[in-house]
Amino acid sequence: MDEQLIEVQLQDGSSTKVSVFEKSRNDGPVIILFSAMGTAASYYHPFAKALAEKGFTAIAADLRGLGHSSVRPGRKCDFGFNEMLELDYKGILEKAHLLFPGKKKFILGHSLGGILGSLYLSKYPGDADGIILTAACNIHYKGWSGFGKWRILLGTQFFNVASSILGYHAGNKLGFGGKGARGVIKDWSYTARTGKYSVKSSEHDFEKNLREINPKVLAISFSRDEFSPRKAVENLLAKFNPSSDITRKHLTDIGSTNKPYSHYNWVKNNEEVIELIAGWTVTALRDGVSPLRGNTKG
Repeated sequence: MDEQLIEVQLQDGSSTKVSVFEKSRNDGPVIILFSAMGTAASYYHPFAKALAEKGFTAIAADLRGLGHSSVRPGRKCDFGFNEMLELDYKGILEKAHLLFPGKKKFILGHSLGGILGSLYLSKYPGDADGIILTAACNIHYKGWSGFGKWRILLGTQFFNVASSILGYHAGNKLGFGGKGARGVIKDWSYTARTGKYSVKSSEHDFEKNLREINPKVLAISFSRDEFSPRKAVENLLAKFNPSSDITRKHLTDIGSTNKPYSHYNWVKNNEEVIELIAGWTVTALRDGVSPLRGNTKG
């Protein structure tokens, strides 16, 4: 198993490093994995290694402010979705194309990583051949049922107010999302309140452009996922053009056990998820992919 740590210089002068896992030089697709809020890319290394064993080239990337990112959020260092998309996602995707020219590339986004991946493709649909969403949803509070919807609404808005007062998101003290940027929470809590994607400092119409692209999408949801319930996952998928080729998979118990899948435990209990990804990418490549116009044969 080959494992490399590769530095990526970003346009604002900051940098990050991505971990590249590859069993051997092969013709398999490249999977660029973006993590959930407050979760370092190192958490996904077992999953990335398992992908490499399956014949993929796996790239594990930190979100801005985490892990190998040179940026650290605080009162004097703020950023939001726009910086994460235009600097980190764009820089990492460009690096992937430079490292593996001619190979098919798929974004894999967990939770916030999948939300951002979807928004990124709405602006740069040609940068990837499809997207794999794992436990990624629209955070709008109406995607939850009963008291859960009010817990989401109150919680997200509380984090927004708290981060505005403190100058950063004190998730490491408040018990959610780790230490993060005020701008990220502002963008995130706006969607929780309205269901819409409007990114501060960006003039791009994400809602409009998501409806205009037709990407290949594999959406995987999990039975005991309190952070991304099935209804909320569907609310994210509804943002895409209705003609998009979307494959939905809902996983319940891990293997033959009675232990249910949750928001995080699929990363290490990954055999079923990887089999789904392997089968789906074969179909996507066989059918051909045109992110702007849908599927093409041949």
